[in-house]
Amino acid sequence: MFKNLKISTRLIVVFMIVIALTAGIGILGYTGMGVINQLVNNEANNLLPSVSSVLTIDSSATAIEGNANLLSNRNLSKDEILGYYAAIENEKKMIIDSSKVYDSMALTNEERQNWNSFQDLKNAWYANLDKFIALSKERDAIDSADTTTLSAKYDEMNNLLLGGMKDTFNSASSALVKLSEYNENESKSTYAESQQNSALLQMITLVVLGCAIGVAIVLALLVSGSIKKPLKKMLLLSDKLAAGDLEINMDINSKDEVGQLAKTFGKVVVTLKSLMSEMKNM
Repeated sequence: MFKNLKISTRLIVVFMIVIALTAGIGILGYTGMGVINQLVNNEANNLLPSVSSVLTIDSSATAIEGNANLLSNRNLSKDEILGYYAAIENEKKMIIDSSKVYDSMALTNEERQNWNSFQDLKNAWYANLDKFIALSKERDAIDSADTTTLSAKYDEMNNLLLGGMKDTFNSASSALVKLSEYNENESKSTYAESQQNSALLQMITLVVLGCAIGVAIVLALLVSGSIKKPLKKMLLLSDKLAAGDLEINMDINSKDEVGQLAKTFGKVVVTLKSLMSEMKNM
């Protein structure tokens, strides 16, 4: 059936098949890149902000604990004390802002549980921190001449600082470490998955490309053969005709341009035979 098509039609068919294969490879690559982009966007929109938020919260919490320790110093000026209060409030605001960012992201069930656990521990630490700040402000109101009351208040502050406040801070910090490890593992998993998908896409693309090249070569050989073979046969018959052999058999039955040319060539041979027969009979 293929050999009965016109040469121009065959070439168009081969060209369209090559275009279809090329388009298939392009669609495959586009789809694969879409999957990889989705993984990258997930990391950019969720994993990286979540890691950044956790690090900010951890840094601010550590800064608050450090400022609280400084507030327990017995040799502070009023300006230094006010400066530590302001620093603590500023770090608390940073924790609130980072917590809002983290809480607004799409979290997995496990990540949400870890986050809620941290929030509970953070609130317990905040409760002790508020008690500590209250004790510190009570100390600020004590007359410096009342050394007995002042010393007792410092002891009360240090007991809270080294007791309940330290315990709740360590618990909240451990929860943050767990969150950080979870996000780090998720980031590594996403990176590994994107690498795996990229490698798979490359392999599939190479296989499909190889098949496409193979199909294109086979089609090119088929088209070339369907044109070259009958033309070569006609060339041999032309040589015989040129040598005076009129008993040639033009058995080329294709319906393309070569077949039409063969039929015309056959008519020429019949006409020559008729003319030679008439000349012999004269």
